[in-house]
Amino acid sequence: MALLSANVSHQDADDTIPEPPGAEVTQGVLPRLIATLVQRRRQVKSLMKDRTIAHAKHLQVWMRISQR
Repeated sequence: MALLSANVSHQDADDTIPEPPGAEVTQGVLPRLIATLVQRRRQVKSLMKDRTIAHAKHLQVWMRISQR
């Protein structure tokens, strides 16, 4: 059985990166989910850094983090 190599031109391949969708296009599920998770993480981190919150609230936030 003979193996033949094909002469493939790479000039035909479309290696360009497509433009991102405009602002009028609604955001997909994954970007919204990621944005929500990042926002919640920032809130929790700010609560953990806040020294003025009650000790019980600090423990509650800590328990939420450790259960993940």
